[in-house]
Amino acid sequence: MDILPSDEILVKRAKEGDKSSFDELYQKYKKRILNYIYRMVGNQMIAEELTQDTFVRAYMHLRDYRERHTFSAWLYKIAHNLVMNELRVCKPDVSLDEPLVVGDETIRLIDTVVNGTTAPDLIAKSHELREAIQKVLNSLSAEHRRVLVLCDIQGLSYEEVSEILDINVGTVASRLSRAREQFNRKLRIEYDLDKDVV
Repeated sequence: MDILPSDEILVKRAKEGDKSSFDELYQKYKKRILNYIYRMVGNQMIAEELTQDTFVRAYMHLRDYRERHTFSAWLYKIAHNLVMNELRVCKPDVSLDEPLVVGDETIRLIDTVVNGTTAPDLIAKSHELREAIQKVLNSLSAEHRRVLVLCDIQGLSYEEVSEILDINVGTVASRLSRAREQFNRKLRIEYDLDKDVV
């Protein structure tokens, strides 16, 4: 079994002019970055454009990357800044029902947003619940929504989210805790989950 080179090795090679190394980084992270951006802006065409912009900027500024941060956190930071610029211009309209097609895969936010609090088959079967999840997700503050998407949907560590959002790890943890609590509380109010759970 071949051992894939680490991000640090690929970045070093890319800095030395090896374009195939940067392409490996692109292939490794493009779906994750696209998924994150889409979750924040809610429009696949805009998400695809911002994903391309993220990698173009990363390539152009690769010499500025310092290894005190992980490459993935640095890349998410670029994506995050582009998202924040985009959100200043337009309000996100995230649809839980609209699929995000990435290559031959289809990803729906509804399949990933509830973190173990509801049976997956209940979520998949209930249109009413999907609408409630959409409404609740949109009702969260921007800061709570960001940490929920980065931690629970993207699966990033508190340290990585701290680097991306320029906040300390304790703030990430407390915001995520509040975001989860608000999300679950509002969802139970919006759609009484307890009535459907046997």
